[in-house]
Amino acid sequence: MITTETKTIALSSGITVVVALCALVGMLLVIQKKDKVYTDELRARAESSAIERETKSLDARMAETARDRKMLERYILTENSVVDFLSLIGNLGHARGVTVETHSLAVVPIVGNEVFEQLTLAVDVRGAFEPVTQMLSLLESLPYQVEVRAVSVDRADEAKNENKNKITGDGLWLGTYRLSVTK
Repeated sequence: MITTETKTIALSSGITVVVALCALVGMLLVIQKKDKVYTDELRARAESSAIERETKSLDARMAETARDRKMLERYILTENSVVDFLSLIGNLGHARGVTVETHSLAVVPIVGNEVFEQLTLAVDVRGAFEPVTQMLSLLESLPYQVEVRAVSVDRADEAKNENKNKITGDGLWLGTYRLSVTK
């Protein structure tokens, strides 16, 4: 039989179960939220640790390659070394007994490369045939990244006498070399 007392016990038991279920659901939500925060913190710590390891590895690599990078810097022109580079070309020509003139200097960006540029220039060499042509190999073997873009070697002096096609002696030759140098 259902009495008031059993109804009260059933009602209070039902309310207790509902309150317990609400508390359980609330605790599960709090646990889930804390788990997400904990997982995010673990991920952030792992990323921080990985970045720290990579930084140490990069620092070690930088220290390991410092001497090589210093040596490679000598092969790339800088703003300060352009004058020395032009002087070197002039000295090479002087040592070969030819007159060297540089002109058409321009700095051109390298497509797809934001670090380096190219210094383009024309080098005119005037003198005997052999030294003029030897200058090409000297320019190619400079201690920089040099690219010879165009070469032209022609006679510079023709005798202006009765026979206009007659050449006097070995003659004077003019070599024009168009270069680009990584800067």
